[in-house]
Amino acid sequence: MLGIPFTLLACTSGGLGNDTEDCGDDCLADLVLEVSETVPMGVRARWTVGKSGQCHVEYREEAGEWESTPIMACDPGVKHTAILRGLHADTEVEAQAVLTIAGEEHPRHSATARTDPIPEGAPFFDLEVPWTGTNDKVYIQGSFSGDQAGVFILDRQGRYVYLWMIEPDQSRDLFNARLSPDQEAFWILLNEERVSEDWGLLVRRNWFGEAKRTVEVPYGHHDLLPLEDGSVLVLEGIPDDLDQEEPIWGDRVVRVDPDDTQTEIWSSWDDLVPPESSPENQNSWFGPGMDWVHANSLAWNPERETILMGSAQLNTLFEIDGQGGGLLRSFGGSHPDSWSVDGDPFSHAHGSHWTDQDTLLLLSTGLDTKQTEAVEYALDPATEQLIPTWTYADKYKFAKVGGNASRRGTEGSTLVNFGSGLTLQEVDERGEVTWQISVLGAALVFQAWPLDGLWQDSER
Repeated sequence: MLGIPFTLLACTSGGLGNDTEDCGDDCLADLVLEVSETVPMGVRARWTVGKSGQCHVEYREEAGEWESTPIMACDPGVKHTAILRGLHADTEVEAQAVLTIAGEEHPRHSATARTDPIPEGAPFFDLEVPWTGTNDKVYIQGSFSGDQAGVFILDRQGRYVYLWMIEPDQSRDLFNARLSPDQEAFWILLNEERVSEDWGLLVRRNWFGEAKRTVEVPYGHHDLLPLEDGSVLVLEGIPDDLDQEEPIWGDRVVRVDPDDTQTEIWSSWDDLVPPESSPENQNSWFGPGMDWVHANSLAWNPERETILMGSAQLNTLFEIDGQGGGLLRSFGGSHPDSWSVDGDPFSHAHGSHWTDQDTLLLLSTGLDTKQTEAVEYALDPATEQLIPTWTYADKYKFAKVGGNASRRGTEGSTLVNFGSGLTLQEVDERGEVTWQISVLGAALVFQAWPLDGLWQDSER
């Protein structure tokens, strides 16, 4: 149960809570490990110190290798906490609190706990091609939906190191989830009228599974993007007139600031030419009406401070000024002045984003006669064309599946998520599969992204 200590080792020497007194050789006390009620492998350490210094927690699973939380400043009179990351379910955990004062380490205090089992019915992953690379500290973060919906992080063996699931009566209500840039929390985009009257809900949860912020985002859908400044970009549907029986649905990009203020950055109604009317008997993502834009992805270019928004219905990518909100340029599709695509155009793109080399990488989910493929494009400013430089399609010919592809700069490989094909692959530049898992028990993995470690802070 949350908050129930599994082990309690208290210091009995004097000086605790008083920085002016000498606590001697025993300046650590009250190390407690708590296991989360909502994240099976979520473990939080709590401890106090008797004198100011630097502290961290070292921990391991079942006599395995020691891991460490980031070093932090510790002061008396404060209950310090750290969440232990990278643990697995149903595993014995040993932890040691470490306090260093003026370069001298004081005696450690220890505690143990056992993580909970994976909930019955949770999706699981079948490792089909084992990882053979040298870096085994690469993880995969994503979300799944279906009768079981939740947020996950996997290790290279296809085992959960993080799992938070929606309550069963709210299944099929999770659109997407992303880890914040500082890797301290997960931003989760939910939808459904019973979750929020206006259909969209943005929730920030920590590694322990606790909801720290909740923001209503009217008709929020498909994608969200946490930024370095603490704000979050969200896609929202916006109709021409809700009083119509079958409205035309466009899209807009909204920024949610740390104080929950919401600002419209860009709207399709400002820069694009809408259809004159909604055809009869149309069903949009939001209900009756025409799904005119169907935006489905957001990406940020930090050098240009621009937003890249993908539109599946228009087969177009739009680059938007991240500050002023104007439309700067577009790629593909039939939008006037769009950059053209050399060769076959991409179709119903998903997960479109910039790589570190300023190329475009996306998953083209294909026309009826084509298969889904990951495509990378270089930009040719002289001709205003997208030039395909790399493509990959799985031999099983997944057709019309949502998902995404993501380049990892550290080893040059690409993670390809055939979302509704329930297959995740990592492939090298030649298209050889170097790692593969299949997902069992879910309907869709909408997006999945590689993580080079679970801590942003390298001072550990």
